[in-house]
Amino acid sequence: MAYENDVRLFTASVAATVVAAGLLRSKQALAIPVALGLLVSNPASMKKAAEGWCDQGKEDSPENLDRIADGINNLKKQVKENKHWEGEAAETFNTAADAFLTALSDNKRYRQAAGECAGQTGDAYHAAAGFSCWVGATMLGLGAAFQGARLLPPTLRVPVQFAILQVVNKINTVVNAVVKRKMVLAAAAATIFSAVNSLQSSHRALFFGMKTLPGRAPDFTQAGLRYQQGAGITPKSA
Repeated sequence: MAYENDVRLFTASVAATVVAAGLLRSKQALAIPVALGLLVSNPASMKKAAEGWCDQGKEDSPENLDRIADGINNLKKQVKENKHWEGEAAETFNTAADAFLTALSDNKRYRQAAGECAGQTGDAYHAAAGFSCWVGATMLGLGAAFQGARLLPPTLRVPVQFAILQVVNKINTVVNAVVKRKMVLAAAAATIFSAVNSLQSSHRALFFGMKTLPGRAPDFTQAGLRYQQGAGITPKSA
């Protein structure tokens, strides 16, 4: 079953249980479409988001954290080989570069964890779409049977309808348990995404600050390097 169909399955299931609740006319039956409504989501978007979090970007993309880390390591190597920065200046530069590399590594790990969390959440809600479809079909069948029982003699109608409502009560209990588990999962995922987004925002601010200085391009000539707009830091031409 394709993830893209999950939204339609959710909405169709809720609609089916609304019709069934009208046929069954019980509080438990009315509670089921309300509970299923809390499950309505878009697992396909969750899976797409997971791929985005896990994907570190194409080779030429600024989102490729490995490429950025390689660039910083190369810069450290060039500065050391050129020996233009020595002593306290070199130590300060290396300390800052190492801290930046650590932040990049943390960023990559957090993005990977967020991606895996989004993927697992998408899988869980994809399964919930199938469950909702089953509930909708079952409830419609029970609603039709409940109404059909009205044609039976009273001695049969009452026990049959009572038995049907007992099944409805059990379905309501199961639906509420499933919804509770999924809501806990969604809340945990939201917490992780919020934390990672905050980290991403702080790192974007750091990237921007490293790109240029207010009012002028940064001067790296003493390190044998130069800054070019659009190209960033490159070795200075001989």
